[in-house]
Order: sequence, then structure tokens, then C-alpha cells
Amino acid sequence: MANKKFEMEWPDEELRCVFNAVVVMNSPIAQRYPGGLSAFIEVCPYSYCNEKILTYSSMGGEVNKVIDELISCGFKDKVDFLFIDAGLYLIAGSPGPFDVDLKVGWLKGRFEDGGVYVCFVESMPGFPLKPRKLGAIPETVSEVLEPPIGDGEPLPTIN
Repeated sequence: MANKKFEMEWPDEELRCVFNAVVVMNSPIAQRYPGGLSAFIEVCPYSYCNEKILTYSSMGGEVNKVIDELISCGFKDKVDFLFIDAGLYLIAGSPGPFDVDLKVGWLKGRFEDGGVYVCFVESMPGFPLKPRKLGAIPETVSEVLEPPIGDGEPLPTIN
């Protein structure tokens, strides 16, 4: 079954993310995902894409399945894809519009109208990203989504 969103002309540069969202660069999908971009869109039928990026949003845990699929194919968090909790801004009642620092050099964000609008940026400082040290990439979605506890320092001992 063909995906109508994929067949139409590329939408504007910005794509909207709502609730739980994952943003993926198209070039790694085309090069490394089995079957390329069209096969990935079959797995994520409610995704939107333009020439550079693809977004997938969900209100529930469906986004975890997408992230697991990406990780199982060797995609790297913040290098090839990014998880965005756009719902945090909406729940907090944040007034918009304002810029959202996504902390990656290939993507800029803006909160407006209840969503985070993202745009691929090739000329932003830090793009392309330098390779990260081995072991710095989370292996599971739970490690990606759960914040670390503490500052990494060992707890003091009590004598």
C-alpha cells in the first residue's frame, strides 16, 4: 500500500512535532535502512517528511517502537535521529512562539501553536557532527528516554 504523504510534493522546510516525536535524517535512512526511505515509511505510516528529514509523532508509546527499530539498524541517537518530547511545552502551558534548543547541530526548533516545528540546518555550527566515543550511544530506548540519576560522582561513604 503506497503512502500518500510520501508520494506528494515535499512540504515546507519545517515539520511539526507533537507529543512524543522522533526526527530522523533522510540520508541515513536511504543509505542504511533495509529498503530505504519508502520501506521505513511503510513501518511508520503516519510520518511526515521533506527532502531532508522525517518526523513521526504519537501520543503513546508507539514512538518507542520506531526508536527501537532505528537502534536495531545501527542508527545513533542525536547523530541520525532525535527524540523530542514536544508535549512538555504544551503541558507546561508555555506561551509561544519561541526557539527550542534541540542540542544537535543539524536541527533547529521552534515552539508554536502547541507543537515544536523542526527544520534541518546544514550550515549550523557543529554540522556535521563529530563521531562520538564508543559507549556514549545508548543501546536501548529506555536508556535514551530516562534521565541519568545524579551527577556521576560516587556517593560519599559514612563511617
